[in-house]
Amino acid sequence: MRITKSRPRSRVTRQSERWLWGLLLILAFGLGFFVCQSEVGTALRHDPRLAVATWFRRNAAPTLTLDLAFEDYQRLYARLARTRPAMADDGPVPATVTSAEGMVAVALRLYDVAVTASPEARWPLELTVDGGATLFGMAAATLTPATGDARLAAGYLAMLRREGFPVPDYRTVRLVVNGRAWGLYALEALPSAQMLAAQQSRPDAVIAFFDARDLLAAQPTLSGSPFAYARPEVARVLGYGWEDALADDPALATLRDDVAATLRAVASGAVTPSRVFDADSLGRFLAITTLWRGSSALDWRTLHLAYDPAAQQFTPIATGVVLDPVLALPAAFTDDPAIQRAYARALRDLSDPAALQVGADVGETLTAHQAWMRQAIAPPRTLFVAVAEESGDLRLTLTNVVPFPVEVVRLDLGERASVPLAPAWVVTSERAPLVAASGVVLRARVADAPVTVEVRVPLSALPIALQGTPDELRVVTRIWGLADEIAVPAEWGSE
Repeated sequence: MRITKSRPRSRVTRQSERWLWGLLLILAFGLGFFVCQSEVGTALRHDPRLAVATWFRRNAAPTLTLDLAFEDYQRLYARLARTRPAMADDGPVPATVTSAEGMVAVALRLYDVAVTASPEARWPLELTVDGGATLFGMAAATLTPATGDARLAAGYLAMLRREGFPVPDYRTVRLVVNGRAWGLYALEALPSAQMLAAQQSRPDAVIAFFDARDLLAAQPTLSGSPFAYARPEVARVLGYGWEDALADDPALATLRDDVAATLRAVASGAVTPSRVFDADSLGRFLAITTLWRGSSALDWRTLHLAYDPAAQQFTPIATGVVLDPVLALPAAFTDDPAIQRAYARALRDLSDPAALQVGADVGETLTAHQAWMRQAIAPPRTLFVAVAEESGDLRLTLTNVVPFPVEVVRLDLGERASVPLAPAWVVTSERAPLVAASGVVLRARVADAPVTVEVRVPLSALPIALQGTPDELRVVTRIWGLADEIAVPAEWGSE
């Protein structure tokens, strides 16, 4: 057997290996820093399984290149460094946007309602394309930093479009500003009458919204409810210069005043919401919002409404923009039994796991939302029931504890008997909290306002064998519009 002596590695080889390992370490550090600072890093920190999906989404997104003069860039920067009232009063600056479709001139401003306090953060922007041109078919649009929820926004809008609701165009883009990459942004069209005419064949419809400029002007010395500063407005074309259109169109100006008055009347409770909204449609819209966002709250700063003058009704228009914190539309806009019943039914339908067919990147989130939806319409308790015997009657005090109307079906006296609850047993002076319908249906609990009625059940109405004070008493209820029954035990001697 021949034995060959191994040769020692040369000093050059060892030095080359050290240099190679050093370069690999530097590359690994650089890659890690890039990931942490990028959208991939955001997805990785919140949900590791989304990291790869985020990377592919980033590379698939088209690029928008935004260019503006240095002094105009400084003007926008200075507005962020000043107070929000100053931002609300400043006009747009000129800029150009280049995409795969070419270059267009735009009027650019900060998207005031979405601006963060720090001028160093990625800016939310609003633009209007000049000269009748469009950007990806959009005449006016917002550009907001895409977050981990951007993947949900696209699915939310897609479902609403399938359900027949008006939906603005929405896409994710890579934004480059004056040569500097700003990362992933959501580009969403501002709603317009042209959009309604194209999607729903409603050429006479207008866009209503709540102007937030008074709210911006009131900060930072804001007092009371933020919605108190909301100013209802309407325009055929939402974007810069629509105030001039009002001056040139007296009929539109009159319509604007009528629509604004109607929205104020709904907010004050003077007009029932189901008079100006289709109850089933709005209930479905709220349920879809709950499915995709985990809450039915609609932010009045970003909410737009399509108004049909012929039908004198509003239809909500969705948005992919989610602000933090949300300034929810007042409960007066949904505090209507017909809308709440439609919402409960839509929650039942959309919370069915079999109805959910989405990708794995959002499936877990929607499954969690569905679980909450099922719990919302099947709570362990719908009422608080206090019972006492008084002057030959059972006095029941029923208090609704859920945000849906509750139908009281019967009294359950254990295995021996049950007694349907007669509407005549409700004390006459206590009928205001009841829904105007057959049977006994308590209005929904809204905020912290209690909804309570008193019922006096004559002991003589009970079976003879139970005409003494029953040892066991439960009130059988159900969410109004649903079939599943929920039995609530009575608390004796409680108020």
